[in-house]
Amino acid sequence: MGWRYYYNGIIVLGLLVLLAGAARAEDEFLGSLQLRGGYDSNPDFSFTPGDTALAGVNAVVVAGRSTERYVAAVSGEASYTRYRETVDAPLARYRAAFDIANKDESEFSLKSTASVTSFENYNTKSLDAIERLKLRKTSGDVQPFVTAELRYSALNESNILLNRFLPQPEIFLRGTIIPGVAVKRGEWEAGVSLNLSATRYQDELDYFGFRRDNERIEPFLFLRYSKDKFSLFASLSRLYGDWHDVDFSDVRKTLYDAALSYNGEPFGFELSAKRTAEETTFPISPITIDTAYAGKIARKLNEKNSLAVFGRWIEKRYLDSPFRQITRSYGLQFTHDISDKLSAGFELTRSEMQPIAGPNVDGVAVIASLTQRFGGKKRAEAESSAR
Repeated sequence: MGWRYYYNGIIVLGLLVLLAGAARAEDEFLGSLQLRGGYDSNPDFSFTPGDTALAGVNAVVVAGRSTERYVAAVSGEASYTRYRETVDAPLARYRAAFDIANKDESEFSLKSTASVTSFENYNTKSLDAIERLKLRKTSGDVQPFVTAELRYSALNESNILLNRFLPQPEIFLRGTIIPGVAVKRGEWEAGVSLNLSATRYQDELDYFGFRRDNERIEPFLFLRYSKDKFSLFASLSRLYGDWHDVDFSDVRKTLYDAALSYNGEPFGFELSAKRTAEETTFPISPITIDTAYAGKIARKLNEKNSLAVFGRWIEKRYLDSPFRQITRSYGLQFTHDISDKLSAGFELTRSEMQPIAGPNVDGVAVIASLTQRFGGKKRAEAESSAR
């Protein structure tokens, strides 16, 4: 049947569990359904672009329950975009998650998060199943914590040497322990942690004969602040990764994650900067180092209309090689609230990509959307899927 059928079965099972939980969780229910349609001049960043129409649907649902002993929530996300021509593969992302934690009145909190995420587009197919347990002291200003995580992943990418996907995905299992301590003072929280992980692949050698098993140590510093309509988060870490293959260099990289947002009126903004280490099936690279900068400024024109400008810059650098891929995009978003829970949107995006080989490519997308929100006191929206 193939691995795609396997993980799609997991996603369907997760969504059935989600719907069963939503039916019983009467305390809170949030959801949204978004229909999208439009035009893209180059959806797969081809050297020979072809115009194509597109249609898609985004859905988000969250259901939660609170009792005297615990808080639980189930959530699901689905995003699917189909292109009429040019691109054979759709753009699809599915995620199901279950969270449960004891009430904060106790001296310690124990939280469990289980999630399954599936993603597919013209050059990537991936599955991630993650179980995470976090134990944290909740009383006092100094709050030690420890997190344990088990991750099962399957990854397949379009390979430049084969000009197609690998015959089978690369499958690996990763175990992680993260001890740390946080200090809380009012709206501020700062802390340190140490990420210790070991990764083991299902096959000793990958398709090209490399050993990808590795161990990693990553110390973290982090800072968090939130008050009223303003929020700030920042982390800084140093990755020390040792790979079992002699042809892979050990990784010594500084990583970071920063986000700043203000949800005010009539203006609001979101700024982010992130550098992460990501898995890859590229034959001569142990991992990729991905750097992303994004910004968005929104203005509320009146009670029903708002306008936003945005931009993104993303670099994927393949270690142990001179190759890198850079994508830039920018555009405009217009939103009109038809009613309290129904809105229409319009988005114009221009994207440019510098591939690891060949000339630069670009494209323009024009998308109209209609979003219906359901239930709850908060506004839940299905976000536009990324290109």
